[in-house]
Amino acid sequence: MNGRYLYTLDGAEVPIEETFTRDGVQWSACRRTADVTLSVQATMSSDGDLLSARVDWVGVESVGVDIARRQGSLSWLVTRTGSSENGPPPLAEHTVPSNAHAFLLLRCFQGATVRTLAAAGHGGALVVVPDIADPSLVDRLLTPRVDRRHVTRLDDGSYLYVGGSYDSGATCTVGADGLLERYIWDQPGVGVWDVRLRRRDVPLPS
Repeated sequence: MNGRYLYTLDGAEVPIEETFTRDGVQWSACRRTADVTLSVQATMSSDGDLLSARVDWVGVESVGVDIARRQGSLSWLVTRTGSSENGPPPLAEHTVPSNAHAFLLLRCFQGATVRTLAAAGHGGALVVVPDIADPSLVDRLLTPRVDRRHVTRLDDGSYLYVGGSYDSGATCTVGADGLLERYIWDQPGVGVWDVRLRRRDVPLPS
């Protein structure tokens, strides 16, 4: 299947193009803005755990990371393309806690993260993401950022997602197939983001 996510900020549509394709356990996803393209190629297990992935950030700087689960632990190898004039681009390998759940930044992967956190209970779980908090800090781009996150089930069946950048929590609705259907986050100093899934040939609910 394939689909895309539509972004609004304070009710106005935002020019963010985020699309994905899923073929069994293989995923291909991309988010494009005016300045940056973030793309992900991933293999996921049937229950949403990451097996391997390639994540690429293309903007003023171009950075990539190869992630793979080996014997229960995550290998995290960052490549900074074009940053060396003499020889191959530098590599940096990072250590990631073996019990961390990997979230690959794009909305199509967030439903699996929500389900993992829901199964973990009130204590939540460690979540690792490629760091894009401040793209001007080139040496930190796509390096592993690990923190504890948790979700709380709300009366309407959605989840309050707390942790990482979401100190006040984001509201996430997850479909029966595990895909994130809707995401609402009141980002301090920015406004209210409302992101909805549009599946192929299926209109958004009114």
